[in-house]
Amino acid sequence: MGKTSSTFKNPTHSKRKMSLPEFLVWKPRNGSVYEWDNGQLVKKNAMKNTERYMIQNMNRAFVKTASYQAGGELLAETDCQLSPTQVRRPDLAFFTQSQIKAAAQDQQPIPAWVAEIISTFDNINEVEKKLQQYFQAGVQVVWHIFPEFKLVKVYHSFKQVKICTDSDVCTAHPAISDFEMTPDEIFNL
Repeated sequence: MGKTSSTFKNPTHSKRKMSLPEFLVWKPRNGSVYEWDNGQLVKKNAMKNTERYMIQNMNRAFVKTASYQAGGELLAETDCQLSPTQVRRPDLAFFTQSQIKAAAQDQQPIPAWVAEIISTFDNINEVEKKLQQYFQAGVQVVWHIFPEFKLVKVYHSFKQVKICTDSDVCTAHPAISDFEMTPDEIFNL
């Protein structure tokens, strides 16, 4: 791939300009995580150590599904090119076996399900923008996970949302037909 512009070796803040080819090969040296939105870098809060257990709980539930047995995976913080103008990095995303193989051939498959852990540091406007982008790209189900409130918002479209607390069942259907969890299971230490 092409050489990265020296201007972008170590940006310290969001909204810096960069082309998509530059972004795809760029490795930030400051330890930050970035997404790419219409030519601008958008700094993303990297997953915190205190959030890993939720990802572990979801992965351990997922391995019990037929989707896992068929070769599907839940992948954490992987680049997802949603359109020619957006590369997002969801906290967790579902890819089928065929999508994983397609990605190895440099294709850009769209995950059918994504989960975002929403923290007090997330900008609500950016959260809503990303939600719209996910559905415009073809994502079928989005989970917004709120650790502070121990609740999960399950979106089946930008307008259709179910709020789950305690023992309410959060489903990933139709994106993952046999994957469901309760907030109690997600937040179980």
